[in-house]
Amino acid sequence: MRRIIDQLFAVNLKKVLEAYGHLPAFERALAKPDPDNVFAVGLDNPPYQKLHVEVLPPEMNRFNVPAVAVSHTFVQNGDLMRDPEIVFAVKPEGWVPYECTQDPLGHYASAFDADGKFDEKISADMRQLSVVWARNLIGQGWAGQQADQSQSRSIKPGL
Repeated sequence: MRRIIDQLFAVNLKKVLEAYGHLPAFERALAKPDPDNVFAVGLDNPPYQKLHVEVLPPEMNRFNVPAVAVSHTFVQNGDLMRDPEIVFAVKPEGWVPYECTQDPLGHYASAFDADGKFDEKISADMRQLSVVWARNLIGQGWAGQQADQSQSRSIKPGL
């Protein structure tokens, strides 16, 4: 049961991406990350905050595996706010959260300390948040009938 809960965010995010028609491109980007051809999308599902999903190359994290950054965003006083953003390392045994940002609270947490040591407890706290978020994505209809492909947009590198 724990393994299923640990991977609930990955499973539900893939359902969302499938509903918006982005799952094949997402899976290709995870299988073969390319800094010149990144996967980054912004999805709309009013009245909820925009959902952003980006695949990051292995060299951008200490696990040296592809990573997925997922965030809800809104604009406040002209600044893009993440509430939250969680970054997951996509390891063979599953997705491991290692960074969490909540801009409105001024909160940033990394599961790596200053010496590069991985802290399982901090990652477990992030995992708990990701389980709640995963359930909310489904409950809010992100993967349901109302997912309108015309409401999504690809984000090109450098823009």
